[in-house]
Amino acid sequence: LTSGSLSLLGSYFGGRVRSSVGLSRDHWLQSASLPTTADTANFNQQTFLNADGTRIPNDGIRKITVPVLPFADEWSTNQTYGAVWHALSWLSFTAGYFESSQFSDNYGTDLTGGALVPLTGEGIDLSARLRLLGGKVEATVTRFDTKQENLNASLVAEVRDELAPLLARPFTNLVDYRDRTSSGWEFQVLANLTRNWTLLAGYSVNQSEFTRFFPLLNAALTEARATARARGLDPDGATTLTRAYLDEQEDAVSLTKRATGSLTTRYSFTEGRLKGFTAGASARYARGRDRAGVTIAGVQVLPQITTEDYVLVNPFVSYRRKIGRFNATLQLNVNNLLDVKVDVGNSYTWARYTEPRQFVTTFTVGL
Repeated sequence: LTSGSLSLLGSYFGGRVRSSVGLSRDHWLQSASLPTTADTANFNQQTFLNADGTRIPNDGIRKITVPVLPFADEWSTNQTYGAVWHALSWLSFTAGYFESSQFSDNYGTDLTGGALVPLTGEGIDLSARLRLLGGKVEATVTRFDTKQENLNASLVAEVRDELAPLLARPFTNLVDYRDRTSSGWEFQVLANLTRNWTLLAGYSVNQSEFTRFFPLLNAALTEARATARARGLDPDGATTLTRAYLDEQEDAVSLTKRATGSLTTRYSFTEGRLKGFTAGASARYARGRDRAGVTIAGVQVLPQITTEDYVLVNPFVSYRRKIGRFNATLQLNVNNLLDVKVDVGNSYTWARYTEPRQFVTTFTVGL
């Protein structure tokens, strides 16, 4: 991976407006060996092949040099743009645009047999921040829209088999792509009620859905219909399963909505008999998720439901004092104080329960 980047910061109108620009250019080169195959003399061993297809002999533990072939050669541009406007002493506005990519170092391929394209994403957020009561209270509201691009998605074998006779190059596997788009709101309040008492509260709501389906399959469908027409076949009849599959995938899309909230408060004693003690607690709320039902052979065996809402409460207490030249801190955290047990998994198949009540003690020493 070779990457070059440029960052620019700006300040205008006496610092009331600040901006940032970030650009980077990435080049990803990857080579890979041919897949290993079973040795015909001993099917428990895997052997490598030379570039001409001949086998590399297995010579015990001797190290071998496996020939590699060019596999991936990808370029990507990442960019971010942001600005902050201090409209008033107590009111600021921000805006940002973000675009990034992530390369994969595996040997995965898509329908065409080419290396999986990098995961990419882009997003926009707009926010307003208020400083109230002389800075003792800060409140922020943010609106965001993001898109994850080139997520892996698998086709069914029936679609591959229907199109294979009509394609110049049949599919090498069942891996295609799709995008996921998300949008939502975030609210946060930070309050320093006194010099010793701090409170942080947040709440967010968002919804997401898949917005692009199987671009490689759609391109292949166009080719298959043209081939069928050239052969004197009915293009609709020759691609019935594929068209129905694409329609089914798009019709089955539904919004996934989530809402979470958190509240954290802490009080530190700085004088008196309790000097050095800090006590506090955090609570996290999550609204139940929609869980799709399970249907087998046209019969619904598990219903579509919404999982339980839940709240996790996590108190903590710590004591800090100076021992010679060192600062020592002893802290006790109680995670999931009420021992709430809720299945927070996204599906019936993959159950994932909240962690049980835990007591965690830490002791740290530092200068």
